[in-house]
Amino acid sequence: MLKEGDVKGSSQASLRERIRDRLRELFSQGYGFIVIYGDYHVDNHVSGAQAEALREGVLKNYLLTTWKQISPETSKKSLYVLLANLMWGRVGEPEMDYKGNFDRFVVELEDEYWKALEGALKDFNIQVLVRPSAEGDEAGRESMSHYLTKAFIVNYLVSRLTEEFKGEGAKEDEARRRALGCVSTENQPSGANIRFDVYVKDKDANSDCGSMSGLVVEVETLYGTGTALHKVLDTIESRVNAGVNRLWVVVPNPQAVIYLPQLLRLERYVRKL
Repeated sequence: MLKEGDVKGSSQASLRERIRDRLRELFSQGYGFIVIYGDYHVDNHVSGAQAEALREGVLKNYLLTTWKQISPETSKKSLYVLLANLMWGRVGEPEMDYKGNFDRFVVELEDEYWKALEGALKDFNIQVLVRPSAEGDEAGRESMSHYLTKAFIVNYLVSRLTEEFKGEGAKEDEARRRALGCVSTENQPSGANIRFDVYVKDKDANSDCGSMSGLVVEVETLYGTGTALHKVLDTIESRVNAGVNRLWVVVPNPQAVIYLPQLLRLERYVRKL
């Protein structure tokens, strides 16, 4: 969290260098984006540091080098605390009161977010179900964010179907077994050149996967994409053209918050198609 005091007087030069170091780290390690929390005094310094890095070739050969500012219309503390909550997955019950400084609070939120995703893999059966992607979303390989989000979705669907089958009278073990048999990953439909990140079997003579039957779920981390809007739209159109009738596109919270205005408009757009 950068504040007004960080960008005044002699501290300006050191701040610029700190930002430049983070930019070098960002691109040298192949990350897709960086988030800097700060008040309105910081914006010009971040933009200036990025411009210097571009001129000096620090970010050469990288397409996505645009500084995107997300600014609440007011400087009220509650709004940027809420924004941090949303970015790290606390949507239903945001934690608005915190102890200590804002930096530590954001780190704690991020830590909880990753622990929640990793927790999906504690079950061995879920580990078996969640196959690595053959296509990848970042530099030709699957990012950890994509893989863990996929695992989180599989765990959610299996848990939801288990409860649904129990409600129909199945015992716990039988309900769990049926639910696990309904969900698959990296599923390639016959004759198609695409793979579904997560797929719930459709109803047929041999299986009935309840309310989730025929659902396709695609995870879009938006890493390595020049235009986030078209990446999501291309995913939607390709799946619909492949005959998918039920589709969820899941964008992890950090990216969803960054691109929220575009994603909300895109949702309204595709619903009219």
